[in-house]
Amino acid sequence: MASIDGGGSLAPPSCESCNAAMTLIGRLPRILLRPSVHVFRCFSCDNVISEEHRASESSQDQELTVPGV
Repeated sequence: MASIDGGGSLAPPSCESCNAAMTLIGRLPRILLRPSVHVFRCFSCDNVISEEHRASESSQDQELTVPGV
């Protein structure tokens, strides 16, 4: 899993197949209650993974409220 280093930047995960460093190739935006998704690729063996990325782990999930209900 990717981790945040001391500088606050995202450290790429290691490939599960060949243990090489993976490259961040895309970010899917947050939609409604779903977190954003980061997509990583290993250029050594072409393995691709995706990980959910929460902007703030410390923030509480907010309930969706519908006015008038």
